[in-house]
Amino acid sequence: MITGPTPAQVAAQVAMIHRQRPEDRIIGIHTPGGWLGGATLQVNGESCNVVYCSSGLQVREALVALEEGRARQGVGKAPHPNPLPGGEGTGLLIVITPLDEAQLGLDVLARLAGRQLYRINHWQMVRDLFHAREVDPRLPSQGWLAEALLQYVPQGGTHRLPAACWTQRRSGSTSSCNALSCLTVDRTP
Repeated sequence: MITGPTPAQVAAQVAMIHRQRPEDRIIGIHTPGGWLGGATLQVNGESCNVVYCSSGLQVREALVALEEGRARQGVGKAPHPNPLPGGEGTGLLIVITPLDEAQLGLDVLARLAGRQLYRINHWQMVRDLFHAREVDPRLPSQGWLAEALLQYVPQGGTHRLPAACWTQRRSGSTSSCNALSCLTVDRTP
C-alpha cells in the first residue's frame, strides 16, 4: 500500500501554491496514496478545508458543495472520506486525489489553482520556503532530509536565506549527522 503525504507536507505544498496564486480558492493535490489527515488543515495559521476524492464525481460534488456553501462533501465511498466542515475554513479548499488530470476533465481543471493538480515535491518546497534559487544536485537523493526540514517548518513560515543555494557539506558520515548540520548556506554566486 502506498502511503499518502503527511498533513505537514500538504500544508507546506499548499502554502507554496497559495503564495504564488493567492486569488485561487481551490488547490488540487495528486497523490497515489490516501489521505490520513483530517477535514481541516492549518496553513500559515489559517484553517483550510480538505477533502479526499477517489473519483471525478466526488471532486465535482466537493466543488458544488463549496460553491453552494453546503457543509458536506456529498455521498461517496472514498477510502478516507472527509466531509467539508461547516464554516470552519477560510474558503480555501484542498482537494486530494489519486486521479490524474485526464481523469478529472477540463471542467474540473479550469477551477483548480494553476489549472492543474500539484504533486508533492519535497525539495521544491524546501527551495520555495527558504527562497533559494536552487538546491545542490547532491541533495535530492537525500529525500529524508527534505522531509525532516518540512516537518519542522514554523506556522508563520521561514525567513529568507542570506544566499541563493542549499548545499551539502560533508563533515564526517552523512548518516550520522542531523538534518540541519548537513546543510550550510553557500555564499558564493
